[in-house]
Amino acid sequence: MINHFESQSFSEARVQLMLNQIIKAIERKFELFREKATEAVVFLCSTLDRSINTKSVTAPVCWLTKGYSLDSNTMRRIAEHVLNVCHDAEIHIPAISFDGQWHLLALRGANNKPLTKLQLQKDIWKEKEGKKKQEV
Repeated sequence: MINHFESQSFSEARVQLMLNQIIKAIERKFELFREKATEAVVFLCSTLDRSINTKSVTAPVCWLTKGYSLDSNTMRRIAEHVLNVCHDAEIHIPAISFDGQWHLLALRGANNKPLTKLQLQKDIWKEKEGKKKQEV
């Protein structure tokens, strides 16, 4: 039995063509199976009560579309980047707030250590909760 692959010579151009076709197929598969964005994340500069009136200015700083797969670590990096860009532009951001989905960004740092006294107390309580007095 003759192996047709052994009898054909593979030129560099032919290999390059095959690799390009593989890359296109992978890109097409990615586009076909990609999850569509269902939400938007918007970074706003505003007053703490987010009211709109003629004396206070509210302005969007950054926005992006997101799907369900955006995790807290990625969101943390995005938020830190936005804050750094604002700082470089001399825009003072004294406080930030989140809705419930991103509350961990305000409670824990990138190293998963607590950022607030309350979160530290909760961590200690969780660690010691099931132990006897002698163990504590």
